[in-house]
Amino acid sequence: MDGLRITVALLLFACINAKPYWKQIVPEGKEIVYEYKALVKAATHVPHAFASEFFLDGKLHIQLGSSNELLVRLDNLQYQLDNGRESEIRKSTMQATNLVHIATPFKIVYEDTGTIKEIVTEDNEPEYALNMKKAIGSVLQMNWEKVPLDSVKPFAFATKEKSIFGVDDTLYNVMPKSDLLTISRMHYMSTNRHLYGSMMTDIKEMSCDALYEQPITHDSQKLYIIDRKNPSEYKLKYIETNGGVYFQPVQAKSSAFFIFVNQTFKMLEMTDKKTPMKIENEVKYTALNYVVSENSMPFEKVTDPKTLVPIVENMLNELVEYLEEDQINSIEPDVAKGQLVNRIIKVASLFDMALLEDLFTKMSSKTEEKDVLIFKMFQQIIPMVGTRNSLKFIMKLTKENRIKEDVLLDMLQKMPFYVRIPTVQLLSDLEGLLQLPNVPERVQKAAILSYSTLLHKLNEFNTKQGGQAIDIFEKHIREFINKLKTSKKLEEQYLYLDALYNMNNDLVIKYLEPLVKGEWFNDNRLRSKLQAKQLLLYWPISYVHSLTQFQKFDMTDWKYNYGQTHDIGFINTKEAIIFIWKMDVNAMNLQTTPTTFYIKITGMDKRLLDNVYLRLKKGMKYINIDSLLTTLAMNKFDNIQVEVVHMHYGQIIENRFFNRDTIKDMSSYLKVFYDTQFSESKKSIEIHYDMIIKMLIPTDIGFPAQFEFVMPSIHETKTKLFKETSDKIININIDNKYRIMNYFSYGLSFHNPFASVWQGITKLMYLDLQVPIYLSVSLNPDQGTLKLSWKRHQNTRDDIIGYRSFAVTYVYVNDYLRKDILQAITSTAKNFVKVGHSDDYKRNVSMLDTEEYNIGYKYTLRLFNDQNPKYYQRFPLLQDFLYGMEPWSEKLLKYVLHTRYLQFQHDITTERGVVLKMEPSVLNPVTSVDLIMKFVYETTDESYSLYSPAMKIVAKAMYGVKKGDKALKTWDVNAIWELNNMHTENSLKLDVTRRISGQPDYKICVQGTEKYGAKDLTGHLNVMMGQSSDGKCNKDETGILFSFRATQLPEQEQHLNNYEICHLPIMPLIDEIRPYKCYADRSSLRYYTVEVKTVNFPKEFKNTVMNYWRTFLTKYQDYYMHSDDHSQDIKENNFRVQFRYPIAKNTMDMRFITPVETHKFKALPAKSFERFGIYPDNLYYSNVHHILHTLGLTDLYIVDRKDLVNRKGERLVNVISNDWTLLLADAADNTKRGLWVKIVDDKLAVKSVLQSYTLLIVPTTGDKYTVTLDGKVLNEVDDHYEDYFMLTKMEDSNTLIMFSRYTGIQLIYNGPQLLIEMPKTDFNFVGKCKEQQE
Repeated sequence: MDGLRITVALLLFACINAKPYWKQIVPEGKEIVYEYKALVKAATHVPHAFASEFFLDGKLHIQLGSSNELLVRLDNLQYQLDNGRESEIRKSTMQATNLVHIATPFKIVYEDTGTIKEIVTEDNEPEYALNMKKAIGSVLQMNWEKVPLDSVKPFAFATKEKSIFGVDDTLYNVMPKSDLLTISRMHYMSTNRHLYGSMMTDIKEMSCDALYEQPITHDSQKLYIIDRKNPSEYKLKYIETNGGVYFQPVQAKSSAFFIFVNQTFKMLEMTDKKTPMKIENEVKYTALNYVVSENSMPFEKVTDPKTLVPIVENMLNELVEYLEEDQINSIEPDVAKGQLVNRIIKVASLFDMALLEDLFTKMSSKTEEKDVLIFKMFQQIIPMVGTRNSLKFIMKLTKENRIKEDVLLDMLQKMPFYVRIPTVQLLSDLEGLLQLPNVPERVQKAAILSYSTLLHKLNEFNTKQGGQAIDIFEKHIREFINKLKTSKKLEEQYLYLDALYNMNNDLVIKYLEPLVKGEWFNDNRLRSKLQAKQLLLYWPISYVHSLTQFQKFDMTDWKYNYGQTHDIGFINTKEAIIFIWKMDVNAMNLQTTPTTFYIKITGMDKRLLDNVYLRLKKGMKYINIDSLLTTLAMNKFDNIQVEVVHMHYGQIIENRFFNRDTIKDMSSYLKVFYDTQFSESKKSIEIHYDMIIKMLIPTDIGFPAQFEFVMPSIHETKTKLFKETSDKIININIDNKYRIMNYFSYGLSFHNPFASVWQGITKLMYLDLQVPIYLSVSLNPDQGTLKLSWKRHQNTRDDIIGYRSFAVTYVYVNDYLRKDILQAITSTAKNFVKVGHSDDYKRNVSMLDTEEYNIGYKYTLRLFNDQNPKYYQRFPLLQDFLYGMEPWSEKLLKYVLHTRYLQFQHDITTERGVVLKMEPSVLNPVTSVDLIMKFVYETTDESYSLYSPAMKIVAKAMYGVKKGDKALKTWDVNAIWELNNMHTENSLKLDVTRRISGQPDYKICVQGTEKYGAKDLTGHLNVMMGQSSDGKCNKDETGILFSFRATQLPEQEQHLNNYEICHLPIMPLIDEIRPYKCYADRSSLRYYTVEVKTVNFPKEFKNTVMNYWRTFLTKYQDYYMHSDDHSQDIKENNFRVQFRYPIAKNTMDMRFITPVETHKFKALPAKSFERFGIYPDNLYYSNVHHILHTLGLTDLYIVDRKDLVNRKGERLVNVISNDWTLLLADAADNTKRGLWVKIVDDKLAVKSVLQSYTLLIVPTTGDKYTVTLDGKVLNEVDDHYEDYFMLTKMEDSNTLIMFSRYTGIQLIYNGPQLLIEMPKTDFNFVGKCKEQQE
């Protein structure tokens, strides 16, 4: 009993000593009334102040409940709604609100410190009302324990408090005056991570390679003024809150938007409490966090959802009509039409299952062409709605098998990436996807993979919200694991491994540990599948290659941190052949991988490329196709398994699996290639989002601010394809029209629950792209000819190629259901108002308007509605395309791939349109354009060199522009390229003739040679051009004469070089082995001098050269050092170019020397010039040998004392004896080329015979050895060169490298070991290496 009394006494003491701080502000029995005003606006200041504003006015009543409770109620609320340029906005009439839930009272329960313990509201409060009351509660709290009301000195401190943003650091600044106490509270953001807690997106962030960027920030400040004139009565006279969300995209180089929230609470009166506030059905909330649920994207009030069905039907009809319109013009796009996809999805999100069923049934019954297209669009859009009802409807369609298989697959693959808020209830509703009776196998697989991605989305969202582990997640892990263990089909096992991979959770790893350890299966393929993804992490440089190749294509505009990179990888191991293609997208501070394809082939008895040899006796045919086809036809693939995986944002959406019995199914994708006759005609349309990011960010008033980054895309394809084969001639006719319509937008908005609209600011970028292809192809393999003929349609509109890009910024009040809510308040108001200057500032600028006589097209490039009239002077497209340093083919590819740049128009803050149009010429009408090509080659001497014989290559081409049967213009091209044995002396002759009816012929003649010497490369190239009457070039016409010489740098010749790649030993068996590039770099030519002489150079040519020179200076101005006078002898109209490649750097130094001055460039990026064929040549390692090594078309053998390691990596012991052992030779007797080794004092002696040369290497003492050539000792071998081979010794080791130009065989010797690399050939070598080949 004593203990009980003590406990009761302590509780009473605590209650007596509790500090009812708020009682000092709100006296008992009193009610304080505040004038409440709030301003919320989405706005920008550039170029002028534009905003979509909402103003709220009312009264806030506060009563004291218990000593630590406040009861709060809003009433008399009225609002205004405005949109446009702030200086022109006319304030609308105040509107009364009928939102009952906003006016219900709520209770704030405080801790003893004065901070909030919990919020109490009525049951079933709508989300908007609950969040607004939480926001007001965040304002009505103060850490009175640390802020005494009688404070006399200013001070500051930091503490943690609950708020609408969560539990965060709050900074206090207390500033007392005699009669006033001023307190400021600031929400402190140490990180922006909490902003992303409610992100809804179809993407998955991948690696951290993207440049860091923080485009979104926010702040929140609160000011409190307390009247202390009467020490016995403290009055909280005034409260003001200010805060905002700020968006500065693409590294702050584009339009900056913000949402600003201001609230004021001005004390009007303190009266006696007349009617105590009361909460009928209390619900307590201990957290003030903004509530995020499936309804977090509020919408207009809809009393009867059935009225929405005609709205969706009308919008789909509008969309179809829009697709039929000509969009390649200088007319501003229809904003409403461009937002149709977004609006359809928004309205359809209100449909329940019954409405979706009714609309689906109604549309599916119509058969008109237009109605069929509308139905296709609706099926594309259903999975993008992302609501619980839409996903359940997809499951219903799947179970009932009511639509085509490919449509079902598309729905199942799309739907997990568009789910709004993943919940446990949603996943429970969709569990039926895991067991679908009577559906095609591909559909069941897609459903399982889709469900596993939904599980990942649920877990990811729950983690961001700070939730605990979810039972349903582990339940399905166990279910998938069980099916994986019990399944007898490898394909099914792979499926459940992919599903577990999609779940992307550490818990999966725990369950899979027994599989990795080999406790479940003996089949190693399952374990290798788990390890396959790791292959992507390694970029091997191993000398013992097994054909591992990676290539990266970077198309990122780093100025804006936006663009794409494409990775292509090929891996050939003993167990599998793997192909990977991956596309990464950089956007702001995210790097994502929207698309990955992964193909893996296992179960072959031999590596495929081990059966592909070089055809040495057929000149340029390096791949022996007959050998390859024979290999494929052999019955060696009983256990073959082919797996094709398609991934979207890191999630597997499809997995195709083929074995020996089903691999023939793959042929359906290749009919056009192997069928002798093939015909297809189809129309297809695809609607998807290239990217969608939606993020709800709390504001001080409790309204959700939404950041939105959406890119709906429509792809329309109309294809007619016909193929026939007659007399071994293949004819293909293609009539294809491809259109892309992208309507991208990003911006900030907030939901206004009082008017039931979204208000915001957004930047819209519209891109319409149209590319028709009307082409016939004729291929005659026997004659080696190919003919391409581009034709014209009857309707010239069908031949238009072009794009239109339009960028504009709007402030808006979004009334999705078109109820004219804004106009009901202010009749003259507009829902969408452009941000910019007046129409007087708009300009239309023609940048290109020309007739192109080589293809019969008219080109136009125009800027329209441009409020940035001077911008065209620096518009990048025209200058780069006409005068850029890149080849035309690469320019064209670049601009096709960079249409996104034109779509974004990042740095346009107002309005601008760009249209590029190519349309059939009226002045120069053309009916077809023909290109005929023929390629013939012959080996002129194959006895001298093993893999680079002497040959003659003849190429012919004819390009003709026709009107009917009449040739308007033709270009004839004849080229002869002759190469000697080992390709050390090469010559080129080229004739180009242009013929136009009624004009003299114009001829270009090119003649050049190059020759590799012992120490250098020399050559010349003469280009003559002018009119010709006799079919020959006139020597008195215009000419450009080039001569050049390439040598090694002095440090290379003196062996003072320091090649970085040479410091990477990569073969554990032989420490001294270096990467192949190390040996190639040591014999590279790095100093070039090019002399250029011009003859009769006309003014227009000089102008063109100067345009290129100015472009070059502009592009590489950061590398330009200076120009100065010189004393070199350069004649007028001549110039000299010198460039060198420093060792250990992938850069190039350059001097451009004219008769007057020298221009110097330092550390130019060498890769930028490789596209022009400008890169270091090599004295010994030819390009062909480099390709063979890189592609894995070489065999490797290692002699390690008495052992031989064959090309399979197998060690054969005691193969080498004390007598000469033949490794490789063309014949056992009368050998003209051969290689022998033997053991001498536990080291290797090597003998090599090549034609009349005999090379002997004999070890002596220590790591020394002697080298003898034809009986003559070569002392201190550093470099030794002969016509057939070269010897060189590494500077940092005792390693000797021998390379034969004649055979392509490389030997690397270090005393006890010898590495042999030789091209894969079908030449019949003999010796121990070949005996062990099989």
